[in-house]
Amino acid sequence: LEDYVAKGLGRDQVVSDVRAAVSAFEAKLEAKLKKLETPLASGREEEERKELLKQQQQKMTRFASDKAAVEAAEAAGADGETLARAAAEPLSESLDAKHGAAVTDQAVFNAHARKFEADFMEDMQALNIRSPDALTRVTEYVPQII
Repeated sequence: LEDYVAKGLGRDQVVSDVRAAVSAFEAKLEAKLKKLETPLASGREEEERKELLKQQQQKMTRFASDKAAVEAAEAAGADGETLARAAAEPLSESLDAKHGAAVTDQAVFNAHARKFEADFMEDMQALNIRSPDALTRVTEYVPQII
């Protein structure tokens, strides 16, 4: 998203990109919701489906709020950067689908992994699970694995 904003594209281009991204993101969320609304036969799978359905409904509610903010920013004549930031989640997903394969900077991948690693460690601490004595990351041993 930062690279997209840094390009300084014209407002019309950003509006077009944001509208397409929001529309695609909304379709994806609705398709997943529809799939999750179909009951399953087995007990455990049905319980998982119900939990996932609840989570998906929360995502839909959050997205509706985000979409309203994007529409309000567009109606107010906000600049391209403001629009892009308002539509950060759907626009990021769209940009990743289009340009994700072009990312070669390992720092991007490392930062992404470290974010989730930190969240995991925080969750483990909240559950009163001790931290590991040594933290081994498979990415540090790829040459030896190959």
